[in-house]
Amino acid sequence: MGLTHHVENAIERGAFQEILDPTVTDWPVEEALEFAKLALRCAELRKKDRPDLGKEILPELTRLRNLGHDYETSQVWKTTAVLACSEFSPNSDEMITDCSA
Repeated sequence: MGLTHHVENAIERGAFQEILDPTVTDWPVEEALEFAKLALRCAELRKKDRPDLGKEILPELTRLRNLGHDYETSQVWKTTAVLACSEFSPNSDEMITDCSA
């Protein structure tokens, strides 16, 4: 049994999330599922059953890249906001976050 069989089986059982890397805590599960389905189509034996590179694969990869860039940008903004309203306690090495001011 190959990888494609395991992925297909997990999707059919509704257990796709169980095969994702558990060390990644914020998987965009729906996006990963759609990408896995596309990857399974790419692994088809007959060329006529595989998706077209220009019409299906590249647009999906572009969409996923943009999703990643958007996520990365949002994380940078969140980190910047936390650092902007944080300071270290004068009596310890603990960081105090108070954005109420």
